Amino acid sequence: SSFNKDISKIPQFAFGTYNSASTLVDYIGKASLTTFPSFIKKHFPNKSVLIDMWATYCSPCKTEFAYAKDVQTFLKKHGIDLLYFSIDNKNNASGWINDIGNFSLNGYHYFATDFVSDYLRSYLGQTLSIPHYLLFNKRGELVDGDLPRPSEKKIFYSTILDKLKK
Repeated sequence: SSFNKDISKIPQFAFGTYNSASTLVDYIGKASLTTFPSFIKKHFPNKSVLIDMWATYCSPCKTEFAYAKDVQTFLKKHGIDLLYFSIDNKNNASGWINDIGNFSLNGYHYFATDFVSDYLRSYLGQTLSIPHYLLFNKRGELVDGDLPRPSEKKIFYSTILDKLKK
């Protein structure tokens, strides 16, 4: 099914995928987040994953989306999955869907909403700011909890490759 058919029915913790060729966000299911490692291991077994944490109200997040196509190409080349992790307000599902399409955010999507903010602060051991980028290796282990931004191009890409070598 697709999120776009009835935006009012998008549940909190909705998990899906988007490909700009289809213009629809395909609904995979509702996936509760107990911990990041367990979520990654369950939904991305034996895959490295970059998580892009963002929200529709975040101007710096949208500025970084200017680099989305390059990031997607790089990750695909290196066999790394991309998960856009929205910590938006649960009532802003339509804005979330619109931004996914408007910025061609190809990859996996998770509508976590702002209810996960406390967990994220605890898990990361820091104040949560967005945009924020996390990198998990193929074993589901966090290898970098504070990657540089895509706009930092060379350091962003070299950090990803360096962290996944270990």
